Amino acid sequence: NEDFYDGRQWGGLDNSNMPTPVFNVLQRAGKFMVATIGSNDIAINLRPFSTNPMDMELTEPITAEILHVIEQSKIKEQSKLVIRNAFVDGSCYLMQRFNPEYDTHQPIKGRVESDIVDCTNVVFGNPYSRDIQSQPYIIVSMRQDKSQVKLEAKQNGVSKEKIESIQPDNDNNLPNDDSDNLVTVLLMYWKDEKTKTVHFIKSTQNVILKEDTDLGYHRYPIACFGWDIIKNSYLYNSPMTAVIPNQVFINKCYAIAQMYGLQSAFPKIVFDKSIS
Repeated sequence: NEDFYDGRQWGGLDNSNMPTPVFNVLQRAGKFMVATIGSNDIAINLRPFSTNPMDMELTEPITAEILHVIEQSKIKEQSKLVIRNAFVDGSCYLMQRFNPEYDTHQPIKGRVESDIVDCTNVVFGNPYSRDIQSQPYIIVSMRQDKSQVKLEAKQNGVSKEKIESIQPDNDNNLPNDDSDNLVTVLLMYWKDEKTKTVHFIKSTQNVILKEDTDLGYHRYPIACFGWDIIKNSYLYNSPMTAVIPNQVFINKCYAIAQMYGLQSAFPKIVFDKSIS
């Protein structure tokens, strides 16, 4: 789907003499849908159930802080890319995390940050349910720079011997993947049965970067934007998939017309010597 969206629609063509015109209607349809859905602004307005004026005043700073987090983590800008990725792949995820090292120039450091995660990098514990909060666990796969992973391991108190064992690995499923510098990192969330809070652990293939940590959350910090639902599955169908044959047909029609033009533009004169 990604190839067709980007205009690489003649892959695997054996006959090199065949014209390969591309009339990319899929990308135009996708950009229109992204613009239509993404133009709806995101806003928060909290109201208490009671009519007590004191309760009304308490919700105002909470609303302002949520709006500040949305603005600071650039969720509005990221939402358009999430919609675009979901149009191509069927779904896309937005993962929230707290960065305690961010300097706010105030006594308390840290801020909420947001990351876009492709649907191919998210695995649910129960693949038959799309309900995120009911999952027994969620695994998120990431590709990170080797030096960044080693620095994180050092900050988390991992031994020097284990840090040296962190080496780049290959991932042939990703385009433009730098297998000489990138390391696959797995982030696993689950809900503890006793505390009912979300825990996480982070590791590479051989080294645990962050031990079991209680986040104190009661909900997974992940949200999903999906397109067409697939029954009994956490995956979604892309609106592109069903119409790719139509795109192929359009390209073939233009290719045939172009070939006809090339062969007929300059007709050859043929003489019959038998006729005197």
